[in-house]
Amino acid sequence: MMEEILKQDSENEYYLFSDRPIKSKFEQKNVNYIENSKYRNLFRKEQIYQPFWLNVLLPPYLKKLKIDIFWGPNFVRPLSFPGERSIITVHDLAFIEAKQYHSPLHSLYLRIFLRLSLLGHTTILTVSKYSKETILKHYSNVSDNQVHITYCSYNRNLFTGQYDTDYKEKVREKYNLPQEYLLFVGTTTARKNLKNVIHAIKYSVDNQKKVCDLVVVGAKGNGLQELKQLLQKFNIEERVHFLGYVEDRDLPYIYEMANIFVFPSFFEGFGIPILEAMACGTPVITSNLTSLPEVSGDAAYLIDPYSPEDIAEAIEEILTNDRVRNEMIVKGYARIKEFCWEKSARVFLKQLEKIQKNFL
Repeated sequence: MMEEILKQDSENEYYLFSDRPIKSKFEQKNVNYIENSKYRNLFRKEQIYQPFWLNVLLPPYLKKLKIDIFWGPNFVRPLSFPGERSIITVHDLAFIEAKQYHSPLHSLYLRIFLRLSLLGHTTILTVSKYSKETILKHYSNVSDNQVHITYCSYNRNLFTGQYDTDYKEKVREKYNLPQEYLLFVGTTTARKNLKNVIHAIKYSVDNQKKVCDLVVVGAKGNGLQELKQLLQKFNIEERVHFLGYVEDRDLPYIYEMANIFVFPSFFEGFGIPILEAMACGTPVITSNLTSLPEVSGDAAYLIDPYSPEDIAEAIEEILTNDRVRNEMIVKGYARIKEFCWEKSARVFLKQLEKIQKNFL
């Protein structure tokens, strides 16, 4: 979203602070970069380092540069900076609503520092109506007019809808992709629910239902070993292909060649891969929980993520019914037009202007 903010706002001066080396920079002249990562190696846990960086290392810069407004795009802000001149983005409350999928230390860190960050009438941005509702449910000191929705979108520069036929075949060969496959993009953590996709494949094989192999793209999370053990138990190891990370330019081709994109997550604040799949003309099966119906609208096949049979039925329906498949593709192309970074940047800049008017 920062790229679009800078496109729309050439008047304000922006300072981007990072505790890691900055690899790429924006071309606009009204943005400055400050790195400070020298103490990072002293801390073994990120949840201990982050409060130190945010509340000890960062404030002297804010004071020296006379920063008027602080935006924390990752839940929290420096506690010494005035709340009424702060904006924070709260992506979701998974650490409360789905805490079984978070480490106790990470949940504790967010519980403490998010609550403190919300003091002082802090402006809150979030990525879906669902996330807004959960914020208002759990934080009674937050009012409705404090929380503003800035929907996510996808990378239109990468997902252009243009495909080179020769390169497509090179991608298929490079990753040894099956001719037909289901696709999942994301980490292999338990929250993403790949376990029940594997159960659905097993159910389909046992009941002679139409199904195809599963291709998994993304980081190898802490649930990978359990998934591999399950595949071995079911004797279907050859049906699931773990690719790990892939090159950015290859990802749209992998989406486009997939028969179906499966995203049966138990909990999501938004779900950008759904939009990426729709942008590539790939039908989507997703969960009927949390924000996912809000994101997918009527353009996806919604399933009960706890039911492998439900997932299997959806897969067979799309694989065997061309009318359903084609309708989903058309609706997907229409759905992605509802989400763009330009709109979200305008919401952000409106709140920036409001703070400037009321507190500066």
